[in-house]
Amino acid sequence: MSKLTVKFVVPGEPFGKLNQRPTMIGGHARAYSPKENNMYMDRIIGIIGQELRFDSDYVFPKGTPVSVMIVAYFKIPDGHYKYYKKEKASRYDSTGQQMLEGIIRPTKKPDLDNISKAVCDGISHQGRVWYDDSQIAVELLMKYYDSNPRVEVTIEAL
Repeated sequence: MSKLTVKFVVPGEPFGKLNQRPTMIGGHARAYSPKENNMYMDRIIGIIGQELRFDSDYVFPKGTPVSVMIVAYFKIPDGHYKYYKKEKASRYDSTGQQMLEGIIRPTKKPDLDNISKAVCDGISHQGRVWYDDSQIAVELLMKYYDSNPRVEVTIEAL
């Protein structure tokens, strides 16, 4: 019997969940979630809805432990391209090539834990993959460079 697996890709530069921001409403202090958080979670909800078919309430019912692997691919910075007019193609300089090969890894914002929060909260808000992200028993997070920025998500039942 094969393990139940859910995979999907969020295209675009990886996004880390932003902290709540304080504001005053009617003389009372309140905190609100920045609209960027909601926009990213809405993208995840849409992608899951388009790519996955649901036969039951939850793919991973309440109490089912899951493992989550999130791989964030960041765009190679523009300074690491070399352009060759003869071939009409762009190539990477030696540093850019090392980035593509995974020798040089991103050490920039957003932090991996914030990327995970944004992705997992989006999955939880979607409401069909798992009951709650507290079901995550194992989590593997990685950052790489690539010419195609994206976040790849794999969820498996343990």
